[in-house]
Amino acid sequence: MSKVWCVTILILLLFKIEGRTEEKTGDRSFKNVHLFKNLSQPDLSRVMSFIRASLGVHCDYCHLVGKNGWDFGNDSKAPKIKARQMIRMVMEINKSNFKGEPEVSCFTCHQGRIRPNGTPPLPQKEPPFPTPIAESGIVEADAGKILEEYVQATGGEAISKIRSAKTLVMKGTTDETWKRKVVPYEVYYKAPDKWRIRKTLEDGVVTYGFDGKNAWAQEGAETRTMGEGEVAVFRETIDSLKLLPEVESRKPKAVKKRTMNDRVAFALEYEFPGGITEYYYFDAETHRLKGRRRYTPSPIGIIPQQINYENYKELHGVTIPYTLRSDYVDPWIGGTHNFTEILIDVPLEDSQFQMPSGKQ
Repeated sequence: MSKVWCVTILILLLFKIEGRTEEKTGDRSFKNVHLFKNLSQPDLSRVMSFIRASLGVHCDYCHLVGKNGWDFGNDSKAPKIKARQMIRMVMEINKSNFKGEPEVSCFTCHQGRIRPNGTPPLPQKEPPFPTPIAESGIVEADAGKILEEYVQATGGEAISKIRSAKTLVMKGTTDETWKRKVVPYEVYYKAPDKWRIRKTLEDGVVTYGFDGKNAWAQEGAETRTMGEGEVAVFRETIDSLKLLPEVESRKPKAVKKRTMNDRVAFALEYEFPGGITEYYYFDAETHRLKGRRRYTPSPIGIIPQQINYENYKELHGVTIPYTLRSDYVDPWIGGTHNFTEILIDVPLEDSQFQMPSGKQ
């Protein structure tokens, strides 16, 4: 198994501090876990990555790793016991003061440090007077006009040609690998929901696929069905590869003026079930889609993720991004995809998306 996929699986298993005791999932059973009993494996993985990011540590800070690999059920490390206490504390603070909403999180105090800094720095600079109040950023802008300008700047009616394409082939490079090495990358899509992704690594080709029902992975002669957590990562990757994501047609909750990647943008805010909030950022000057940000609530904080759309070029009369960059609290997934060739409606056989029986 290649290093990149080993790391992906490892992150999905990280910090099994809390969860369902001995409950089976698609990939493995949780052992010696106490809280977060109702979280699915993908949700638990996101929460644990959030904890890791909040403290700025690797998994070994809480978990024991030895000659035989990770021993996640082992409670011999003091930080693991302390982590349980801190999780309970954060949940109790939010329950008692914020009606259970995750207003306070691990990051609130830790800010990427193992030990929170509880004292102000010295010397102190004289603060401004009167104290400036942070503005909400909400502006009286017409969301419909922003979306119409986006459509026209992207290609108008020609957009439908890309969005309705029966097949899509994208070739280029990615750094979504072990230690962020840039390698050849290929993406194949066939409507309505078949995918095949190839990475050419130093030690061979890794292929991930979905035939509309089943997800699989192949490395050399080894072919296997993906587990629940692996499928979640694969779905995140697919979502980050959408060249022209559909923007909600309903009226947004708010329109805010924000800065994204040093560019002034209008951010359309939408709310979804489960307390999820998404922002679509449109460049104030070019009117192109700059990025999407999603905020997902969890029992211990709001988990962010972001997709950036860059390097716009024309394809069949439509201006599309040839660089897609995704960022998560989990540093081992996501990355930058740079495409040099994008083709639509080229012949692709269904067999290309089915699980191989052996080598490719």
